[in-house]
Amino acid sequence: MTVYKRRNIRCAALAILIGGMFVSGWSISLALGDKKPARLVTCSADKNIAKKTTLKQSFYPALTAREENLEAALQAETEANFPEIPLDEVMTYFSELHNVPVVIQAQDLGAIGLTPEEPINTSLKNITFENALEQILDPLNLTYVVDRDLILITSQANADATFKTRVYPVGDLCQTDDDYQALIAAIQKANLGIWERSGKTSRAMNSAQNKKETASSDKDNGFFNIQGSVIVEVASPLPGGASGGKHNPGSTHPNYTGTISAVPHSKSLVISQTYHTHKGIVELLTQLRKSRADQRGN
Repeated sequence: MTVYKRRNIRCAALAILIGGMFVSGWSISLALGDKKPARLVTCSADKNIAKKTTLKQSFYPALTAREENLEAALQAETEANFPEIPLDEVMTYFSELHNVPVVIQAQDLGAIGLTPEEPINTSLKNITFENALEQILDPLNLTYVVDRDLILITSQANADATFKTRVYPVGDLCQTDDDYQALIAAIQKANLGIWERSGKTSRAMNSAQNKKETASSDKDNGFFNIQGSVIVEVASPLPGGASGGKHNPGSTHPNYTGTISAVPHSKSLVISQTYHTHKGIVELLTQLRKSRADQRGN
């Protein structure tokens, strides 16, 4: 065999080898092409679940930046020793210590026979600013509220008669009429204040037929009745009862009422209540959501 023929044979063999490698590599690529990284796969169902369970805001209107700072300061730890120190000096001390505005409503104090010079005799340690205020103010039938970017010191009577309306998104907790009914009942029965239904409301709630008729007629409007009545009147306590506290069940007044309404089209509860009751509602809803999340984790 000539040298020329041997070269041609080697070239042909080399070409066949290279071609085979190309074909094999192409086959491997095709085989691996079906196996894409799992992280690139997006599940639309997971997205839908996230939309149903994630809340951007626990209530509306949202707190302002200053209100958030005040609420954070109330949760900060504090300490103090007041041996017969006037109330106004005590509040000045806390204001400077926590760098927040604390204002005494002298007119509200005067309405119940007190002055900003009321002596305070107490010693506090390892306690939040919020709880310190309660320890100091409760014996005097006073309380605090966050309003107009201030921490206001006022009478319990004035605080119990001052209402704000908030919208609470509860679509993650309520899907059916019964869910709204159960949540409203939980809010009413929690130890957040005095909640009393009026006679008219009670009669409506005891009527199953009224419930069916109202639900069918008003549901299309996105505003339906829970147990025959969306509006639930509540009587807030007045100070001066046996316990002297803002949750005294023996002291109520019909003029101090709040409302709670279900609005399914916006998946919300509309609640008009006092500052402290709203704080309790926020805490209750937070605990309900935490309980549900913990059970899902199991």
